[in-house]
Amino acid sequence: MLKHAGVVLSDPKKLLKKNSPLVQMWELFAGKQFLPAAKMGDQVLKKIKNATVPSQRAFICSLQAGCYRELRKFTKALPKAEQATEEDPNLACAWSALAEAQRNVARWDEAIVNAEKAIACTRLPRRLRATA
Repeated sequence: MLKHAGVVLSDPKKLLKKNSPLVQMWELFAGKQFLPAAKMGDQVLKKIKNATVPSQRAFICSLQAGCYRELRKFTKALPKAEQATEEDPNLACAWSALAEAQRNVARWDEAIVNAEKAIACTRLPRRLRATA
């Protein structure tokens, strides 16, 4: 298991093609090569302008926000995290990245609200809780 923006993620290599740019970006991030990973994210986003799965673009943006956070470039992390939530408002790691970015620039109240949104995205609907 891998962790991004406080959210545990399964190995993306199992979900994507072996040598896809997204997998390469993840490998750079996991290898702590944050600047190359963030730059690769820009290239990938240009290629998938109209992705059929908005969560893919959102994941890339939240991963970029994580890269900038690790580089302590908080003013670059914030717009990427905001873009991630715009791309897919149902993706928990996007809200988590936004909450973290807001916390890093001392926007405490907004960070709390968006951390709660991240938690809400991970909850099962009530009708599924009893069977899960």
